[in-house]
Amino acid sequence: MSRGWIGWLLHNLERNGVQDGEVVVNQFALSDQTGQEITVADGATQGSTSMFGQGGDGVKVQTVTLDDYVVLMGMERLDLLKMDIEGAEVQALQGAQHTIRHFRPRLAICIYHRWDDVFKVPRAILSTGVDYRFGFKWVQLKDGWEAILLAEPLPVGTAPAPVGR
Repeated sequence: MSRGWIGWLLHNLERNGVQDGEVVVNQFALSDQTGQEITVADGATQGSTSMFGQGGDGVKVQTVTLDDYVVLMGMERLDLLKMDIEGAEVQALQGAQHTIRHFRPRLAICIYHRWDDVFKVPRAILSTGVDYRFGFKWVQLKDGWEAILLAEPLPVGTAPAPVGR
């Protein structure tokens, strides 16, 4: 991860008229545990990062669960949870169990970083006990494609439709 990525983010927020307080910029890595230190390094393609990289090159950041972050920030609302965190989606979802149960947000989770994401990500979502309707979307980028799992919470008391009907 370039040391200047926060500078670019702040520059883009300013250029797009985002006012102070509308966006909170953090240097945390979402995970299934709070308080670990990891190294986030540049990935193989422009703009990508990885916490599974080689050696000590990169920026050291603390991990935080989404559940702990929500409490720390005193969040009262979460409508949409989007994750494209370079293969750490399952761990982050494991650290977001209470948050997902409490807020029942819509989800847009990338499922292309690891071969088994297509199985493990939906399983992690369903382990919250919230019934979701799943969809899928391919997104074409300049240098490739991204696969995104879309999840819409079903109204409380509504059973998911049986497969094949």
